Amino acid sequence: MIGFILAAGFGTRLKPLTDHIPKALVPVCGKPLLARSIDFFHRSGVDRIAVNAHHHPEKIKAFLDSQDRSCEFFHETGRIRGTGGALHFAREFLATSDIFCVANVDIVAAIDLAALLGKFVRLDCCAGLIAMPSQNGTIWYHRRSMDYLGARSEPLPPPRCAPEDLAGGEFPGIAFYRREALAVLDKNDFSILPVWKRMQEAGMRVCIVESGSAYWNDTGTPRSLAAIHFDVIGGACRLDIPDNVIIDGAGKKAYPRSFDSVTAARLGPYSWVEADAVPSSSSLSRTVVFRGATVPENADLRNTILTPYGAIPFET
Repeated sequence: MIGFILAAGFGTRLKPLTDHIPKALVPVCGKPLLARSIDFFHRSGVDRIAVNAHHHPEKIKAFLDSQDRSCEFFHETGRIRGTGGALHFAREFLATSDIFCVANVDIVAAIDLAALLGKFVRLDCCAGLIAMPSQNGTIWYHRRSMDYLGARSEPLPPPRCAPEDLAGGEFPGIAFYRREALAVLDKNDFSILPVWKRMQEAGMRVCIVESGSAYWNDTGTPRSLAAIHFDVIGGACRLDIPDNVIIDGAGKKAYPRSFDSVTAARLGPYSWVEADAVPSSSSLSRTVVFRGATVPENADLRNTILTPYGAIPFET
């Protein structure tokens, strides 16, 4: 199976950080999102991986070149292509495998991809959208057949279905496809929603692969990006973190091992700090400080992500 990481997005909501680096290289708990996505596939036994890029492509390519694991690289020039266009652009490479899995780079999910692949194969469908059951979720599906019925974002009423058979789910941006799905792609595709419908019209089944209850988060907004750090501090999410970071679960904070006890004690609850120093005159809580960022003197930081390129506030 091929793993395809969608890493072309602008990350507009994370400005000014994404004016300087692509969203794919935004760090989450001390590790770039792209590195976490690559590890996610490798842990699942996927050793053929492709990555697409559009925004700051040279930085993504340089990152990939610095890694021990090789990845195919697809630089989308001109317009950004969305999920549908990305699949069309990489179709020749994707066609070299009977099954490929597509994942958005900004998703952090604690799911067993290998087990879900087995479910996908047993469903005997052409596309399998991984989803967590939720009546307030983003997609509709048939509870018994597992067939995809539509997206909540579409300007249409809920699909016609017996009430007891209508189910909702959260789609975290991870899906399996068979090679045959590539036949319905068009060079003008952008959103994946019309592609799914076109597959169904062509007689290809699009199904839901239920993951059950599982942790996942979309890091596309400042609030959700900060929330993953807080969830790791609180124990709701487990991620591999750099050896030089200490997580103080009791004090609800994380900080470098180089901090003395006095500096660490000054940090407020839900402070994730990777900077080398915090002035004694400054106060932090519910704040993420990236490596390379400077905490100003006399700062009172709340609900903030502090980056080397500026501060990004977020609402609680």
